[in-house]
Amino acid sequence: MTSPRRTVENWSWRSVASAEKFNKSTKVPWLLLDKDDDYHSPRKFFNLSKDLIYRINLPKSRNSPCHFGNFSIRNGFIYSSKGWLLNVENHLELCLSNPFSLSRITLPHSFLLCSNYILLLNFALSSSPSVASDFVILIVYYSFVTRDVKLGFWKNGDHDWTDIDLIFSTFDSNITYHNGRFYIIRRFEFGAEFVVHEIDIQNSESVSISSKSFANLFPSTHIGSPSWIVGSSQALMIVTWRLDHASIDEDGNIVGDLYSHVPHFEFIVQEIDFEKGECKKVSDLGDEALFLGCYSLFLVDVSNESRFKSNHIYFAENCQQTFSCGSGGSVGVYSIIDGSYEPFFTEADFGYRCSSQWIEPRP
Repeated sequence: MTSPRRTVENWSWRSVASAEKFNKSTKVPWLLLDKDDDYHSPRKFFNLSKDLIYRINLPKSRNSPCHFGNFSIRNGFIYSSKGWLLNVENHLELCLSNPFSLSRITLPHSFLLCSNYILLLNFALSSSPSVASDFVILIVYYSFVTRDVKLGFWKNGDHDWTDIDLIFSTFDSNITYHNGRFYIIRRFEFGAEFVVHEIDIQNSESVSISSKSFANLFPSTHIGSPSWIVGSSQALMIVTWRLDHASIDEDGNIVGDLYSHVPHFEFIVQEIDFEKGECKKVSDLGDEALFLGCYSLFLVDVSNESRFKSNHIYFAENCQQTFSCGSGGSVGVYSIIDGSYEPFFTEADFGYRCSSQWIEPRP
C-alpha cells in the first residue's frame, strides 16, 4: 500500500489560528512526532485523519528539556489534557499552553516551592479552559524531599494550590476526569487487586476521596506497567498489557531488540463500575477505537473515519517505556476482537518516529 503525498504546514506559536488551519470537528487525536536533534526546532504534530503534519513553534524553556530550576518534567515527556500542554518556563513558571488556539495560562507555583525540587509526573484537566472558566487542574508530582508521589490541584481563581491527602509509591499514576470527578489508578501488582481512587473536588475546602479495590481478572499473569484509565460515555475503562512467553526469558526480561515484544503482547480492556466495585473484560467497543500513549488514552468514535477501524487500539510502540524519553517508536494497531497486530505506517512512511503521546486537537 502506498501513502498519499503528505503536506507539511508551519504554524508559529505567535501566528493566528484560523478555521482553515484547524478543523474543529476533528475527533481523532494528533500524534506528537519525535523532536529533532535541535531542541529549539518546532515540534511536529501529525493529523493522521487529514494526513497533515503541522510544525508548531512551542514556547521555549530557558533550561534543558528535562530540568527547569525547581521543576523537572519526567524525562522530557510532554503531558497533555483536553488539548492543553503542561509547560515549565523561565525556571519557575508553570503554565498551560494550547498549541491549537495558541493560548497560554500562567499557574501559581507556591505550593511547589515548599518541596524545593519536584518531578512532574502527570496532570488532568476537568474541562478545557477554552470553554469553561471554572476548570480544575490536578497534578501528580514526586517530591525529592519527602520521597513521596503526591497530588495537588488548583481551581481557576484560587490563589494557591491545594494538596490532596493521598500518597503513592509508584510513578505510574494515570488519571482521568469522568462525570464530574477525577479518577486515578494505582499500578497493577502481580496476582493482586488493583485500586481506583475517586476524587470529587468542589473547592479548596471541599474535597472528598473514595477508594475501591477491584479484582484482577488475570491474577496469574504478569501485568505490565503502566496501566491506563479513561472515561467513556457510560463507564470507566482500564487498559493494561501483558507479554506472552515468546518475548520474555526465564527472568522476565524482553528478548531481542527494543520493540521485538510488540507482536507478542496482549492488551486487556476492562470496564469498571465504581459504585458497585465491579469490573468486566471488554471485547467490543462498538464504533469506537482507543488511542494510547505513554501517559495518554483516548476513546474515539471512528465510524466516520476512513483511515481508522473500530475495536482497535492505536498505540505508540514505546508506550511501555516508562523511563525513556518517549522517543524512537512507531505506531501499532491492535485488534481487540482477535488479538492481531499490524503496523500503522507503511514502508513509505519510514522515518516517522513518534513520541509517546497523542494530543486532542482542541482550540
